[in-house]
Amino acid sequence: MPLRLLEESEGRVSVPESVCRALGFEEIWARPKLDSRAAVLLSELKDEECGHSWRTALKAIDGKDAESLVRAVIAASESTRPTTLYTYWGLNAEGEAPVAVAAVSSHIRHGFPHDGFPVVARCTIRRDNHGHECDPPPTHAHTTQH
Repeated sequence: MPLRLLEESEGRVSVPESVCRALGFEEIWARPKLDSRAAVLLSELKDEECGHSWRTALKAIDGKDAESLVRAVIAASESTRPTTLYTYWGLNAEGEAPVAVAAVSSHIRHGFPHDGFPVVARCTIRRDNHGHECDPPPTHAHTTQH
């Protein structure tokens, strides 16, 4: 049976309470789709010195043009493989704010004949949230990616 990804509704993410507090939130939720309010993450990523695959798509985009930033990442993500994009939101008494954006691909490339475990995952985390147990531990020489 193929892995079912969250595609239509939101879901609460199991994040340790200590991490939520360090980020200034009570809970973290994931919602499918890339929300234009999360373009601030893409603007930050555009200006970072890292090897993230989305930076190529963002290079020529005005960092203040939220809709264009979002469209560029969607196009880049879906050009090679079927991809589901997610926006992660931190919730607290003051409302919600974007924490991260992620993409998961269910197949290696378009037309790949086998269902199975998602093969590609990419993400970016708000610059302010780095160092709060959100970043994955470095596993190889490309430690500047997030």
